[in-house]
Amino acid sequence: MLEAQAEENRLRGIMREVTQRCLYRVDKNPFAVNLAKISLWLATMAADQPFTLLDHCLKQGDSLMGE
Repeated sequence: MLEAQAEENRLRGIMREVTQRCLYRVDKNPFAVNLAKISLWLATMAADQPFTLLDHCLKQGDSLMGE
């Protein structure tokens, strides 16, 4: 049982690292940006990390206009 839980924690850590380093998104809708942050934060089970964990990769703006 402990081995399975350790493996799950390791996989969640990998998911968290991939989320932090590889995902980038810009959206005009601030609600969509916050919803994506919450969804990814919950999916990676980063309860021990601050919610600002994804601030650098999810932004509000217009990617076509460069804002």
